[in-house]
Amino acid sequence: MKKLCVLPLLLCVFHLASSAQLIGKGDPAYYGPRISLNEIPNMTVQDGNGNKFKLADYIRDNRLHPDKPILVYTWFTFCSACVRQVDSLAARGFGDRYNVITILLKYTNSSKPETKSLEEYIKGTNSKRDWNKFINLVTDDTVADQHLWNGKTTPLFLFADKNMKIYHHFLSLSSAMVDVAEDLLTRIDKGTYGFQPGKLYYDKREAPVAPSSRDAEKFVRVYRSGQYLYAQTGSKKDSSKITERFIERNREFISDGVFEEFNKDGKLISSVTYREGALTETLRQTYDDGKLRAVIPVNGVAKRFDEDGRLTLEGPMRDGLGNGLFRQYYEGELTAEIMIKKGLYDGPLKKYKDGVLSSTEHYEKGKKVQQK
Repeated sequence: MKKLCVLPLLLCVFHLASSAQLIGKGDPAYYGPRISLNEIPNMTVQDGNGNKFKLADYIRDNRLHPDKPILVYTWFTFCSACVRQVDSLAARGFGDRYNVITILLKYTNSSKPETKSLEEYIKGTNSKRDWNKFINLVTDDTVADQHLWNGKTTPLFLFADKNMKIYHHFLSLSSAMVDVAEDLLTRIDKGTYGFQPGKLYYDKREAPVAPSSRDAEKFVRVYRSGQYLYAQTGSKKDSSKITERFIERNREFISDGVFEEFNKDGKLISSVTYREGALTETLRQTYDDGKLRAVIPVNGVAKRFDEDGRLTLEGPMRDGLGNGLFRQYYEGELTAEIMIKKGLYDGPLKKYKDGVLSSTEHYEKGKKVQQK
């Protein structure tokens, strides 16, 4: 089965320097520890009968387990994998032990208005589906945009304690994330969540662990100073580190300042400066053996290569941001292409499989839109 990563802004999340901000701003892949929420928001939601409530207040008044942690999960009707994840949560008895809140996000600009009730969507064609021990709510994607991380991005797992304090969140369709969710809720419940002020340690599954844990693979430290939000990530075991500086603007994190990347031996392998998300100098990156990994100019053609020297990504840069048609390749074969304007997706995102167009999505100024 061919490996398929979907173009620069949404590919491998932890290669932050080598994928996202070199090309565009407001990368939706910047999630997890960098969420700006401290507690579950009081955003407007509806129950299955259309009655409107404030989310945090509704959870406080209606949760089944007042002294237990909270999992908020967002989903779309067209996301079958999301539904399977919630089915797994139900089958594993999450509702018997924790407070699970599902939120159906409805597209406000859809050309095909949704007409089914929340209950009909939940039941679907599966008569055995049972989400009765969950709080099931609905809201518009625009409301989620304002109060959560990104209403167009789902499924969101959001973890909080009984007092609504948010500990962690992530986005994933992997079935293994249900195991991670159980681990996180158990840790929060027992007070063993791997948290130190401003610094979190994670295992290889992206689950937080105690700093002293043998499973601790990496850390993320996030702190604010003035208008800037700073983030540092690094490996606990091999001394490699990545240091970044972000500026938060309209819930988008934009690289600003010097970005340094180190290999596993602690040797500096690249250093580059950004100004509000745009490169100010050419970035050259290499693999540990010295082979060229990427050349990203301020103006010119950006290129990335795999360890065998094959081209994996190319596209034009202007004033430090992607501007023009970008193409992505895997083992020499085209896998995706999209038009980027001033660092934002703007046009059709075409995905290819075995050299044949397999699907097309559409974007306007960085946001996915429904075609009429």
